Amino acid sequence: MTATPPMLRHRAIVAALLLLFSALALPAHARPIPDWNYQKLFDDADTVAVVEALGSSEVSYDFANGVGTFNAENLQAWETRLKILAIYKGPAMANGELTLLHFRYKPSVHFSVNGMITMRFPTGPREVEWLITQPSDGTPMKVKRTLTPQWLAFLTKRTDGRYMPVSGPYDSALSFKSVGDNPLIDDLPAD
Repeated sequence: MTATPPMLRHRAIVAALLLLFSALALPAHARPIPDWNYQKLFDDADTVAVVEALGSSEVSYDFANGVGTFNAENLQAWETRLKILAIYKGPAMANGELTLLHFRYKPSVHFSVNGMITMRFPTGPREVEWLITQPSDGTPMKVKRTLTPQWLAFLTKRTDGRYMPVSGPYDSALSFKSVGDNPLIDDLPAD
């Protein structure tokens, strides 16, 4: 009886593992998400503005009018009042505010395969603390800042006067880009 050389043994193990993994592999399904680069966002938007949220509230919405192809029983409509800090495209707003209609999952929905990319709007200044390392000697240092979240918003106007994210109701967060020195915007709790 001759011993199997180690190289052949390793190849046999690798081949067996590849065969096992290929047998267990399941097809992956993911929905395509359009490429909403800045140029497309700007071109498709009626209004492009720097905004901050003044407040959000749940509102009723007749889902029979349609907002996409998703399951309406899992959704809640929201209105958020946005204060306009600067306008880059679109008409000036008389009172410096606009109302945004957007959608989020109801709190009872904990997980959704290929789900929405929704937006939540924290309001007012928030104190944020993070740890940074000083470049000179590597010493950690706590930094506290008070931040008011602001976004560059790409919006379309609806016939009822409210605005919608230009990327649509399903992937609304793609229409908002954090601006200013708000490095932790995604970690701020929403109201």
